[in-house]
Amino acid sequence: MPRLDGVAALPAILRAHPTARVVILTSDQDGTRTIDEIRAGAISYLLKIAGVDEVATAVRAAAGESRLAPSIARGRANKEIGRDLGITEETVNTHVASILSKPHLADRCQAAIYALQERLVPLGSVLDDRGE
Repeated sequence: MPRLDGVAALPAILRAHPTARVVILTSDQDGTRTIDEIRAGAISYLLKIAGVDEVATAVRAAAGESRLAPSIARGRANKEIGRDLGITEETVNTHVASILSKPHLADRCQAAIYALQERLVPLGSVLDDRGE
């Protein structure tokens, strides 16, 4: 964005259009800005590499639920995340620590609880096929 980044633009957008539901489409694969953008008012957060169907689903769902890119919310091990993103496990550790530090969370368990409480992810995204 030429003059403002997404976090800075969101409050202005929501002031001008209080009922707007903002879907973030970003290249920020490490998720370092996710919490800031959602706190600023974004309802959904997707990567620019998302497919057309995933983006369309998020836009349709914006009227009623939040969505995070599955690669951000899936709960995989740092080694798996690093392999999929082509970065080292140490880099993933650094990014996870950064994400946890912003809302002052101690671990991924607290992050999952926080995400559910803040409605950053729908409950069904953390349950298995048996509802557990």
